[in-house]
Amino acid sequence: MNSFKRIALRTSLVALLAAALGTCLPMNALADDIAGSFSAASNPNGAWSYGSLLESGPTFTLFQFNNNGVFTGAGCSVLPNWSAATNGFPVVVANNTGSPESCITWTLPTDTLNMHPANIPGLDSDVRWTAPASGTYLINGSYSALDSTTTHDSILVNGISAFSTDINYQLNKSTTFSLTETLTAGDTIDFAVNCCSGADQNFNNDSTGLQGTITASAVAVPEPATLALLGTGLAAISLLRRKGKSGLSFPRVMRFLLPALVIICWLAVGGVGARADSLQLGVFSFDPLIPGLIDAFSVNNSTGAFSIPGFDVLDNVTFTGATLDLNGASGPSLGDLAPGISQFAVLDSDVYSMAAFQAVLSTTLFTLSDGTHFQADSNTVRTTISPSFGGYLTPGVDFAPIKISGSFVTTSVPEPPSWWLFVGVAPWIIVLRRPIVRHN
Repeated sequence: MNSFKRIALRTSLVALLAAALGTCLPMNALADDIAGSFSAASNPNGAWSYGSLLESGPTFTLFQFNNNGVFTGAGCSVLPNWSAATNGFPVVVANNTGSPESCITWTLPTDTLNMHPANIPGLDSDVRWTAPASGTYLINGSYSALDSTTTHDSILVNGISAFSTDINYQLNKSTTFSLTETLTAGDTIDFAVNCCSGADQNFNNDSTGLQGTITASAVAVPEPATLALLGTGLAAISLLRRKGKSGLSFPRVMRFLLPALVIICWLAVGGVGARADSLQLGVFSFDPLIPGLIDAFSVNNSTGAFSIPGFDVLDNVTFTGATLDLNGASGPSLGDLAPGISQFAVLDSDVYSMAAFQAVLSTTLFTLSDGTHFQADSNTVRTTISPSFGGYLTPGVDFAPIKISGSFVTTSVPEPPSWWLFVGVAPWIIVLRRPIVRHN
């Protein structure tokens, strides 16, 4: 094989590989879960870092101590954590055990971080995410009171506040957030919790829950024409084969290249652009109805006309055949719950160690406010409330989001330049169109 053919071969192989990578890899944009990504073994861990944020800078400082014993008191499990000092604050604790974990006065739901600030007004407990690539990202989640919490919580984009709320276990026990940010690779998102909100200027019992995801807003899905062009080009090249003097034939190369390209696409796509994620449909909460006399389990179906920021389903979804499980036993039937608030009243003197809500959804494909769609994995939804502190549910404090798992259904976005495919195919069409000379 002469040098020109070798150059043509290498050029075409590189171009075809680039085309395959450019076509397939962008499909694999996955949601980054705030709590699920936590690692007590490494800080930073991929895009995530855990530390303190000095607001006057703002200056971010990595935590240096992990798995300390600050939460090893009565009734505590040693949950993975990072902190500024041994047995000190601020601290970030993760619960990815699959069930709630209690410690003294607070209970940490699964798939949630406990961010406890220091006793310094301008020093925050902080979780930082660094954008791995340029693009538009959806930031969804919530801050919540895990104890008798009174904190000021923020989301900063490159050090500039994009969202803030005051969490108060009596007045505002939970706040959801939903942001869309266009970022450049290396830009930062900070989730910060500060001790001092309103008249409360100390950090006592300020455990604050953080949960949510950061997701690329769209992923590249190759148009059929591009995949057809790639396949046609490879097939055409394989037909124009000619064995050179070196013994390296194009068909031999293709035996390795074609499977490699298929494997790359298969690994990269992992479901043709579907992004595993979750969607919030509402809130299940335990509330005071008549303080001191009557409480209520409330189901807030936040879809359709009752959708609010952070609950973006435009369809009117009905929770059909809804039921309650109280203290682990089957409870009352609530019937079919349309969008809005439905309540089941109980006596204030009754105590509950847990409560679960279950229903069948009237649909599994949801239209969202940004024009995209979400496909649920199942038509059944179940949400459990556990005590945020102590052994029993507290009216006005304990709640849980009503969420379903599934995948966002994405639409096509501009694909990699198709001229890479032409560069890959053209040299071989030119070089190999010579007639084959057979020697007897």
